Amino acid sequence: MFNPGRLRVFVEVCERRSFSRAAEDLNFTQPAVSRQVAALEREVGARLFERRTRSVRLTQAGETLLPHAKAVLARLAAAEHELDALRELRGGRLRLGSFSSANVSLLPEAIRHFAAAHPQVELVLSGADPEAHPSAVEQAELDLALVTEWDIPDEPLPTLRLVHLLDDELLLALPPQHPLNRRKEIRLRDLTGVRWIEGAHPDCLGPLARLGLIEHSPRIAFVCDDWNGKQGLVAAGVGLTLFPRLALPGAHPGIVLRTVKDLPRRRIYAACRTDTSQPSALSPMLQILKTCAADHAARNAQRGA
Repeated sequence: MFNPGRLRVFVEVCERRSFSRAAEDLNFTQPAVSRQVAALEREVGARLFERRTRSVRLTQAGETLLPHAKAVLARLAAAEHELDALRELRGGRLRLGSFSSANVSLLPEAIRHFAAAHPQVELVLSGADPEAHPSAVEQAELDLALVTEWDIPDEPLPTLRLVHLLDDELLLALPPQHPLNRRKEIRLRDLTGVRWIEGAHPDCLGPLARLGLIEHSPRIAFVCDDWNGKQGLVAAGVGLTLFPRLALPGAHPGIVLRTVKDLPRRRIYAACRTDTSQPSALSPMLQILKTCAADHAARNAQRGA
């Protein structure tokens, strides 16, 4: 393996055709240049230059080595440039995972702010199943994923880091003519026996089924993973569903959203790895997500259901 520093001196002598002029360009002494060339000749096992009074001339071994030395130095310079770009966020890629209601406004807003600040970093959004996101992050298939507390595996993943972003209120979505709209206050006990429209994880009936907060298992009338389709079914009056406040900007105009007093909120996290191999873009994206989540919580506190 040839020493890159010696290759650089060798190329400089070749281009300048002089040990002394190469020394001036490299800010070396001439004896130092001579020592570097001599050491490289020992590595090669052949003389690289024929010394003349005022110049040097490449030997056959030197002519053979020169294009390879230039190629090696060019590749090293390219690698250094790309690594600098990653450190300075002038390049690289950040692979993201999310879920439907977070994709309504929280993540798009974070992506908009990040792209404005770091336009040369490529952002990739995965379409994988949200339930698989924690393991995908742990296995380095994703760099960051938005997850709910329902996604966190019972068996802890040792390299998974969870950054709390917000606690998301789950509202009740119902058609305007539904009898529950006449109630001043809605509680979980009022939902026994209603017809539910189930959707994709984690924007689903998870808290009802998992926590046993109604007398019987939810009565599922329809299953629709499409976010707009699920709201359309509610607007048509064929069932009710849970609506994350996180998705409030995307609410269907034909539904009514009400608070259920004793329905717990779901915790939303940004999941990433704890190891040191994280992309440089991860830390600024986390900070932007925290800011966007805080802004989201503040707006919704003012707006109400």
